[in-house]
Amino acid sequence: MSVSRAASSPPMPGANVSQVEHVNCLFGQRLRRRPNAFKGNTALFSLLFAAATLVHPLPPKKPAPTGDGLPAKAPSAVGMSAARLATIDRVIERGIRAGGYPGAAVVVGRKGAAVWEKGFGGLGWTREEGAVVAERTIYDLASLTKVVGTTTAVMILFDEGKLRLDDPVVKYIPEFAGGAKDQVTIRMLLEHRSGLPAGRDLWRMTQTPDEARAAVISTPLFAAPGQYYEYSDLGADMLGFVVEAVSGQKLDQFLEQRVFTPLGMTDTRFRPDVSLRGRIAPTELTPRAAIRCVARCTTRTRTRSAASPDTRGCSALPAISQCSRR
Repeated sequence: MSVSRAASSPPMPGANVSQVEHVNCLFGQRLRRRPNAFKGNTALFSLLFAAATLVHPLPPKKPAPTGDGLPAKAPSAVGMSAARLATIDRVIERGIRAGGYPGAAVVVGRKGAAVWEKGFGGLGWTREEGAVVAERTIYDLASLTKVVGTTTAVMILFDEGKLRLDDPVVKYIPEFAGGAKDQVTIRMLLEHRSGLPAGRDLWRMTQTPDEARAAVISTPLFAAPGQYYEYSDLGADMLGFVVEAVSGQKLDQFLEQRVFTPLGMTDTRFRPDVSLRGRIAPTELTPRAAIRCVARCTTRTRTRSAASPDTRGCSALPAISQCSRR
């Protein structure tokens, strides 16, 4: 499967800017791998090693990963064509020249190995911005937080018997009650069939986490539960509240302890530290200026800077921005 993600800096002037989501925002960085240690003398080294193993054969074993990610292999080793994969490079470079994005990272994996991994361009439109490095650049995973983070947390609690998918949400969030809301279940939130609308301008409406939480919970349903599919950020917010109510932990703490640390996802986190700013690709354009969407504030609604804990202009939801390599 080929995975390509642009270093989604604000587009150049004149480009369209899509509506910002109001979701638990996940940033990510794919696990690191060491580069090839041998380049100039690879052929000579291989011949010497082959000769040595004829005299003293090594016991068979699985290839050791080169770092804490997938092992690297040549495309031909997994039945792929390097010439055809090179088309990806041309497509990405054409997009940079056209002004669609300032940079991108590409990784192609097959049969348990990474066969194509490259960084293109930079983290921004100016020369001062650093270059994209595929194994180090951190990206905002945005709504992938719903599946990588929130849904995973819900299913861990389900596996442990601490909640049931057909339980009404009101069982865990008593404020989410009244009328048809009493019929909304955890399953409906997961399926985006709860009747909640797509989202609200929480960054305009609220100033504190408590206000934002109350605004989400008090949002009226636009349809009867289970009747329609409507992709809803508010439904994901409600799932986060359920996880916190059942586990007794904040969502970021729960995922750090139960998911990211056990899986060795060392660069996956909420609220990335200011020290990581140089590795983070910008993601959005604010009405005022193009600045990075990495913050000490919470759910992403406007772009914001990793260098400042100022939360003005950011959603006040307590579900924090999350970060990870791809």
